[in-house]
Formats: sequence, structure tokens, C-alpha cells
Amino acid sequence: MTDTQIKAATGIPPSTFHRWQTTEGGLPRWEKVAQFCAGLDIPLTAASAALGMTDNAREPEPDPTDDPDLRALGRRLRDPAVSDTEKQAIRHTIRLLARSTRSEVD
Repeated sequence: MTDTQIKAATGIPPSTFHRWQTTEGGLPRWEKVAQFCAGLDIPLTAASAALGMTDNAREPEPDPTDDPDLRALGRRLRDPAVSDTEKQAIRHTIRLLARSTRSEVD
């Protein structure tokens, strides 16, 4: 994927994920890592292992794939027969829902 595609999928600017690659500034904020993983359909456990966050100091959140609706969305996002436009719409809707939930909590 290009930097532009990664930013479109995750909402994380390239300067941020390039900084993660060089480990400048220490460990990234977990919320940003989770956002990045969600946008690219990467398991949080893989990210925590790559970042060396496997000890009890910072446990990753449980994988939400126990939810049948989220499993169905994941299948649609991985399905090559589903158009890129529909996949973008699904991701956009999920991000909007996640933001509205965070605003209510904050």
C-alpha cells in the first residue's frame, strides 16, 4: 500500500507511522496503534508483539471478533468480490461510529 492509501484506511498521517518505524519518541499511543490496526485489519495482538508490548505493563484489548456483526464486516472487507467503494464506505461508517462513541465518553 502507498502512504496515501494507508492514511485513507487508517486516518493516521504518514509522518506518524514512519516515526513508529524509526522508534523516534518511544512507543506510540495505544489508541493510535489500535486505530491503525483497525483500518488495515491487523490483529492487535500482532501489533503488541511487534512493539514489544506483550508483558503485563500493557495488555492489548481483546479481539472484538467474538461479535458476529464484526465478523460479518470483516468478511466483507476481505472479500475480493466486494467493491473498493463499498469497503471504503464500511470503513468510513465504522470510523464515524467509533468517533461518536469516543465523544460521548469524553
